[in-house]
Amino acid sequence: MRSVSGDDLNSLMESASVALARMDYLAAERLCLEALAAARDQRLWSDYARILLPLQECRRQRRIIAADGPIRLGTSDLTPGSDPVAPMQGRSAGCILLTEPFTAAHALALHRHALAHHLHVEVLLARCDAGSARWQIESFHAPKVRVELPGPAGRMLDRWLDVTAPDRAQAAGYFLAAAEGLGDAAISAVNSPPGTPQRLADLERCLDVVLDHEILHQRLWDAAHALASPTSA
Repeated sequence: MRSVSGDDLNSLMESASVALARMDYLAAERLCLEALAAARDQRLWSDYARILLPLQECRRQRRIIAADGPIRLGTSDLTPGSDPVAPMQGRSAGCILLTEPFTAAHALALHRHALAHHLHVEVLLARCDAGSARWQIESFHAPKVRVELPGPAGRMLDRWLDVTAPDRAQAAGYFLAAAEGLGDAAISAVNSPPGTPQRLADLERCLDVVLDHEILHQRLWDAAHALASPTSA
C-alpha cells in the first residue's frame, strides 16, 4: 500500500474543499472518503477526525437534496429486474424505501448505482409488504440492524410523491425518521471499548447502514479523537 504523507492528505482535502464550495457534494464526499481511508491506514487519527467534519457536511447536503426531491414509500407494485436504477424511474434525486418483492441485494445495487452515477438518491429497505401494519426497516449492508415502525398511511404507498403532492412532506418525514432510527440502532449495537481501534472500526462500519447519520459521525469523531489523544480519553 502506498504511503500517504501529510501533504497528500492536505491536497485531497483542498480538492474536497473546492468541490464543497462549488456545491458538488458528491465529488467532495468521494474525496473525503479517499482521505479518510488514507488517514485510517496510516493511523493518522487527528487527520481522520479533521476529515470527518467536511464529510459530514457533504452528506448533510446530499440528504437535504434527496429529501427535497420526490419520495417513494413502498414498491409492492414493481417487479425487480436486471436494471438496479429502474425503481427510480428516471429521477436523479429523491428518497426510496424499497419493500417486498425487493431484497437487500436490490437495495445495495441501487445504492451503489446512485453513488457511481452522481445521483442524490437515498435508499432504505423494509422487509415487508407495503401494506403491512408494521414495517421492519433493515440495513442492506453490514452490520445487520433493524428498527420497527408503524407502516405509513395507505395514501402514501407505492407511488412517487413529487414536490407538489400533498403528502410528500409527511412521506419525507417518515423516510428520515426511519433512517434516523436505523442509525441509532447501529450505534447502540457497538459495544467495543472506548479509546480502542476496534471501536473506531465498528463505528465506521455503521456508516454502511446510514451514510448521513449526524450522531454517528460525531461518535466516530469522538473515537478518532480518543485515539489521537489517549491520555484524555
